[in-house]
Amino acid sequence: MEGFYQISDLARLSGVKAHTIRIWEKRYNLINPFRTGTNIRYYDDAQLKKLLNVVSLLDRGHKISAVASMSANEIKQEMLDAAPADGEFYIRELVKAMIDFDEGLFGDTLESLFTAMRPEDAIRDVVYPFLAKVGLLWRISEARPVQEHFASGLVRRRLLSMIDRLPLSGNSKTFLLFLPEGEWHELGLLVAEFLLRSYGARVINLGQSVPLDDLSFMLRKIKPQVVFTMLTADAYERFMQQLQSLVAESKGTVKLLVTGNPARTAYLESLLYCSVLKEPKEILMFI
Repeated sequence: MEGFYQISDLARLSGVKAHTIRIWEKRYNLINPFRTGTNIRYYDDAQLKKLLNVVSLLDRGHKISAVASMSANEIKQEMLDAAPADGEFYIRELVKAMIDFDEGLFGDTLESLFTAMRPEDAIRDVVYPFLAKVGLLWRISEARPVQEHFASGLVRRRLLSMIDRLPLSGNSKTFLLFLPEGEWHELGLLVAEFLLRSYGARVINLGQSVPLDDLSFMLRKIKPQVVFTMLTADAYERFMQQLQSLVAESKGTVKLLVTGNPARTAYLESLLYCSVLKEPKEILMFI
């Protein structure tokens, strides 16, 4: 079966409320759900892509009644003729490319994005929201795992290339980035590294699955002012409490920053010298 999206997934990926999608179904016959043998409503890849295209045209001033009457070819032509409206347009294009494993569209969208926006703005305002929206950072998405691997591989390759081109800085705060032992979702870490380096910070990225003993050594060796990590797969409560104890030994000279799934990070709000970030751009406040 190609694609299996509930209406909540369509709402998350398109930015259109589920209630509005249902109205469009009934009033304009815009998309029609399938039903499983147990009468569960679902949508496929084609319906999701159509909805994403419709939203892009609405953002450019088209009326829903006019768009609903267009054929698939007419919608495609309107998409080709119109200029991108904002960051949400690029996000929707990346989602469509991921669904179809279309590396050409994915790459072209990134090229267009980085031509239209400064790289740091593009990463902060488009690439990161895309990763969060499709669940590549810390939420479980309805995309197939192979779609996620496809998209994450392309984004990771681009981020590494862009990071390599940034100059090194030794005249700013030192940020120590890492993922806890057993944690492998590094895309958010690479986004943070790119943003920090873009604004002149010194960054040491230890990468995935770093043991606590190694972090203890690095805290003594390089004496960073900020330690940053992401919790995506688990809460790592014991690990984080031990890390917070190491940070607390600095008596305020080291700040621990954590982001990730809110369900994994809520308990960290009460820890000394620890801040929980909701958005990646918040890390720039600590430069």
